[in-house]
Amino acid sequence: MTKKLKICLCTTFYPPYNADADGWYVQRLANGLARRGHEVTVLHNPDAYEALAGEHITAQYEDHPAITIKKITSPLRLLSLLAIHQTGRPYGQKAALQECFKEPFDVIHYYNVSLLGGPQIFSYGKSRIKIGGLNDHWLVCPMHLLWKYTGAVCEKPQCFTCSLHYGRPPQLWRHTSLMEDMTRHIDMFLGPSLFTIHKHLERGFKKRMVHLPPLYTIPEKTPAVENPLPLDRPFFFCVGRLESYKGFQDVIPMFRNFPDHGLVICGQGSYSTHLQSLAEGMLNVHFTGPLSQDRIQQLYENAVATIVPSRCYQTFCHVTAESFSAGTPVIAYRQSAVEEIISEHGGGILYTKSEELHDAITTMITDDRTKHHLKTEASRAYRQEYSEEVYVQRYLSVVGELLSQKHRYGEIRDYDAATRTFADRKIFGI
Repeated sequence: MTKKLKICLCTTFYPPYNADADGWYVQRLANGLARRGHEVTVLHNPDAYEALAGEHITAQYEDHPAITIKKITSPLRLLSLLAIHQTGRPYGQKAALQECFKEPFDVIHYYNVSLLGGPQIFSYGKSRIKIGGLNDHWLVCPMHLLWKYTGAVCEKPQCFTCSLHYGRPPQLWRHTSLMEDMTRHIDMFLGPSLFTIHKHLERGFKKRMVHLPPLYTIPEKTPAVENPLPLDRPFFFCVGRLESYKGFQDVIPMFRNFPDHGLVICGQGSYSTHLQSLAEGMLNVHFTGPLSQDRIQQLYENAVATIVPSRCYQTFCHVTAESFSAGTPVIAYRQSAVEEIISEHGGGILYTKSEELHDAITTMITDDRTKHHLKTEASRAYRQEYSEEVYVQRYLSVVGELLSQKHRYGEIRDYDAATRTFADRKIFGI
């Protein structure tokens, strides 16, 4: 696509008001589009992150100069956030949103808008097409994760009980037609994995969805002399929120069997104290706390392998794509999106039982031939699937086809029936 587009990206979280992969993804897409000459506007709600994190953010935005950032805030702050959560409507934000949407866009792309107007924001704004992102399971799960109060993945919804267990007021609006009514405004949803598309279909979400895995942009390197490695021995790497559903508690005890190799764990969360207690007395386990993305990239590049032990359903495993960008193989629990990635592209070893995790670690330490083969697969998968150049080209191809059909028919109606594809991407919900 050569025509330059006006694109609006709507997201609750956006760096530096962000601690999760979905905000980083939006930022990478925004900058990738801006670098190619498109006019990008980002709407986000800084109040949401500061309220959840319990801190005031002073860091500055680090974006392409062509990107316009608009903060959607409310003088009611916490009351506004509560009202949005409880009603699915932009109470306290309506005036700010209407001001931002005065001018029409070619594309409005909505991500996690749970605290940026709720589902009603889908009806806001004028554009030639509207796109939605399935970056988490918020459309079908009040807790976003499909992780049940029982400490296991959700196979049968008990949303009221889950909400109370996690200290959140139940969202009664989910028992109305609001979500169904508002998602009708979206021309296409982008699913980061086939797994999460099927999970949405299982939960009754039947809107048009195209499979489009996210991108990862390799950050600029920081000189290694300023960032010494945390251990004096070869190490494996874990990164993510320190919560029980991430499964790091399954990995730490394993390294009592590998004293000559270390485990570096990066992140923060409510489970950190318990994880540190599991590592008590283990000199080969090191917790870094939260780190900048360039520092994390350095750890990927120097790790023997990255371990992804997540017990929850992942819409997409960003850690795997990030590790692949460094040519570093992944050892992952056999489930959800990460299983899909490694099964299709290689670059890692899947496990189910603790014995299989032990064997995978041993393989990465002792079998140089297998390790080299997996590193080659990881690098190839990143270049062919998750690099900025590849992703933005695919994204604009989907956008271009949507714009073309809207212009010709006034709606989205065509796809390749033989291959069930749209703009060469697999399509569902048709």
